[in-house]
Amino acid sequence: MKFGVISTADNGGDYVSKETRVISKSENVRYGLIFWNKGIESFEGSIVNYLPSKPETINPVYLGKANMTSRGFSLQREPETHNQGAVRIIKIEPGDPLGKYEVDIIVNGKTIKTIKYQVIE
Repeated sequence: MKFGVISTADNGGDYVSKETRVISKSENVRYGLIFWNKGIESFEGSIVNYLPSKPETINPVYLGKANMTSRGFSLQREPETHNQGAVRIIKIEPGDPLGKYEVDIIVNGKTIKTIKYQVIE
């Protein structure tokens, strides 16, 4: 599993070109994570983002799955079926808060990793 700057390879696939745990809202760069589950043909994958506070707007893919928790403001995506690996872009919107974030990576209903990162101006 890798987290950082997402770039596009010559073949059109995405990869992490630079690992980082600091995301700048002002840079025109794609950030995200790539995870895989080797040895399994397909799996159900999802992520849960934890923001330091409620954002000004909520992307419709999270409606019904957004609420305040003890870890922060939670945004959860519906599980999707993947074949061996997945890419998730972490898109920081203008109204998203600065501060410390977390993202849980869930495979087949179990949290396999939590990544902590920071969003700065």
